[in-house]
Amino acid sequence: MKSMLIHSDLWKGVCGREVKSEEMTPKQKTAFDNKNEKALAFIMLSVKPSQINNVKQYDCAVIASNKSLEIHQPKRPAREVLLYNIRKFDTSK
Repeated sequence: MKSMLIHSDLWKGVCGREVKSEEMTPKQKTAFDNKNEKALAFIMLSVKPSQINNVKQYDCAVIASNKSLEIHQPKRPAREVLLYNIRKFDTSK
């Protein structure tokens, strides 16, 4: 999903690097809203049908993306194993 959002020039809004501010002109606000809607639509089309209810209630791509990541984040024991394996095979030490 991230690659497609980057390719579509929508990632900056999803990751939070581009935010809507009061200093924006009306044209910039409209452009930001359009990008947010496109990113949100892409996120909804990318999740499994069983998970769509978890993201469709949000009108902000950042929140929907975070919720999607939260749902797919491994739970504690699996995450500890994943982190252990990452540290074990980390060659940068």
